[in-house]
Amino acid sequence: MSRLSRLAGLAAAVFVGGAVALSGAGAAHADTVTGTQVYLDDPKSAIKVINSKDTKDNPNGNETGAPRLGLKVAGASEPVLAYCIDFARDITDPAYVEAAWSSNKNSSPTEAELGQVQWVLTHAYPTVSADALLQAAKGTKPAGIDAELLKKLVYAGTQSAIWTITDGNLFALRDTNDGFNTGNTLEQYKVIVAVSEYLVKASKSPAADPQPKLEINPNTLTGEAGKKIGPFTVVSGGGNAALTAVGGKLVDADGKDVTSLPNGGKFYVVADAAGTVTIQAKGSGSVPIGRMFITAKKPNDTQKLILAGVAGTQLEAQATVTVTPPVPHLPVTGVKLTGAITAGVLLVAGGVALLLMVRRRRVRFTA
Repeated sequence: MSRLSRLAGLAAAVFVGGAVALSGAGAAHADTVTGTQVYLDDPKSAIKVINSKDTKDNPNGNETGAPRLGLKVAGASEPVLAYCIDFARDITDPAYVEAAWSSNKNSSPTEAELGQVQWVLTHAYPTVSADALLQAAKGTKPAGIDAELLKKLVYAGTQSAIWTITDGNLFALRDTNDGFNTGNTLEQYKVIVAVSEYLVKASKSPAADPQPKLEINPNTLTGEAGKKIGPFTVVSGGGNAALTAVGGKLVDADGKDVTSLPNGGKFYVVADAAGTVTIQAKGSGSVPIGRMFITAKKPNDTQKLILAGVAGTQLEAQATVTVTPPVPHLPVTGVKLTGAITAGVLLVAGGVALLLMVRRRRVRFTA
């Protein structure tokens, strides 16, 4: 095989390898967030709601406690308010992990139902104040109750609305005039009913599954030793991400060292020799409202929770660069190609001229 053929083959291999590397590039997602379930109210003295789908077997309704639930996300200093999205199951294990809505395909609630719940969360307590929520629901604040009790009542109303959406086949909030026996006053129970009915009727615009975010895009790439490889982009929910590399260094477009970047910041990788460079990004982010949490051990046997507030947490992302040896260049041996072509043209022209001269001599001799 000629040297030119070998060079062409090498160029094709580099092109294909680069295309393969780029085709595998994608977002590097943050590590799974964990949390611990806590009660913000004593379950024994929690606000109760009356529910029953079968009024024949339960003429007075079933009392169901609706204590305010919290989830202490790893890395956060305080628990965040949460709601139950699984009426039929109890909390049996306080250790929870985040999960995508799509992971719930074979059990309730569905993604569409969770989309409705997301609407509720962004229009209910605590995103909206207890007083503002009650006003939107056209409810009446009972005389003599303090702010803390009102929060508990609108929480119970919001929880009832969520159960109606996610577990409508099991849960139905009973009217204030039917089997009222919760231990609270009738006026207080009317707050729960008003909030629940308002949220259920209004939640007609399902939202998408929210995601905590810290990414490096792309998360895999191949490049040549001694050259800048990239660019890579940091994608975060806000704040700077600290960047480190093992096996190479990180630089900006001007070749200056990079140690941290904000959302949208770009950087390159430089390595002196072939090998692998591992890039790590660390930053503080947030787990957004509407993020679902399930138990790690038996996700379908215990109660699922959904965040009603934003939780701060530490996020990480990683990317890998494959560094190839420098591409060899053809040595210059002899005259340049243009010179060779010129010489060839001159030789051909000279040969043609010589041939014509020979023919002329032959013609003269014959004559």
